[in-house]
Amino acid sequence: MNVEELISKVECWPNENQTLLLKSALDKDKSAIEAWEEWSSKVDFENTDNGSYRLYPLVYRNLTDLNIESNQIPEIFKRVYRHYWSFSNRLFLKTSLIIEMLNQSEIPILLLKGAPLAINYYDNIAGRPLSDVDIMIKPKDLVNTIAIFKKNGFHPITPIQKNTFKWRHAVGFENNDGLEIDLHLSLFLENLNEKDQEVYWEHSEAMVFFGKKTQTLCPTDHLLHTIVHGVVHNDSVPIRWIADAKMILEKNSIDWDRIVRLSAKNKVSVKILVSLKYLKLHFINEIPEEVINDLQESVTNSFEENEFIEKTKKLNRIKTHWFNYLRVKNNSRYTFPFSFISYLKVNFGLSNALNIPFYILKKYKN
Repeated sequence: MNVEELISKVECWPNENQTLLLKSALDKDKSAIEAWEEWSSKVDFENTDNGSYRLYPLVYRNLTDLNIESNQIPEIFKRVYRHYWSFSNRLFLKTSLIIEMLNQSEIPILLLKGAPLAINYYDNIAGRPLSDVDIMIKPKDLVNTIAIFKKNGFHPITPIQKNTFKWRHAVGFENNDGLEIDLHLSLFLENLNEKDQEVYWEHSEAMVFFGKKTQTLCPTDHLLHTIVHGVVHNDSVPIRWIADAKMILEKNSIDWDRIVRLSAKNKVSVKILVSLKYLKLHFINEIPEEVINDLQESVTNSFEENEFIEKTKKLNRIKTHWFNYLRVKNNSRYTFPFSFISYLKVNFGLSNALNIPFYILKKYKN
């Protein structure tokens, strides 16, 4: 397998301007200032893509730490910083109340993604913007957890059906204030096997979230999750994963053997291999070369490669659904095409499978 060739096929890497912005957010020397000066000479601050916009708070903090005068940083950076500080505080406070009720009901949880990263890895919660909080529970606690969510004013964004978690790893909930919480039974879609989730619980770490005791992933599993979730085409421009990966790697020792093992177990070795090689080439030189070699040796099938490349493209979402379905099709007692129809019905949030063609025509007409 030619890793450099695979890197060249990926369509969701940062473009030139996004790379400059990342470097001005992440570098800790004059290279950050040089990247900032070049980026700011090329773009309209008020009209960047969403992925770049969400880096503004981190850029603002990094530039001020590098002694750039505050009046030399455009006002929009301070405004975005204050916005996310306020939003995250409101979301985290509401989530902490739910965590307290889950604790009282003796329901263990794992905090995932942005919320624990913001608290444990970033210097300020505003530096890691997020739109929701992700919570993972065990299947046996699903009914009680949903009841607690509803008691706190959160309702499912799409209907939860009998077989929802056969086809999905998580379901979103929101309240009337527009705050969102994603409820997970599995870490990511690539592997929904209930027994395979235990390894994340066994290696989880304690943390305090807005005064409430809870658990989160260990740093190694945070890195794995960050890459698996982040390196895929997304309308919101997925470049935040690079900042997350760098923050995790800078502040922790990583169990690289565990990364290789879990990548193989979850059949994501190609994604982890190519992503780590990309990070090593452009952002984090300290990633061991032997890890790259070990990952390359662990790749055993071409499906991973084809899936990875196709899901980094700006493609028709039906094709993305097809790859996702192939990952989880063994969870159904039905055979194709009935199992695929069941998958689409759940993921489109439809009560009647007959509505699938109309949904597709409306949703994906462009």
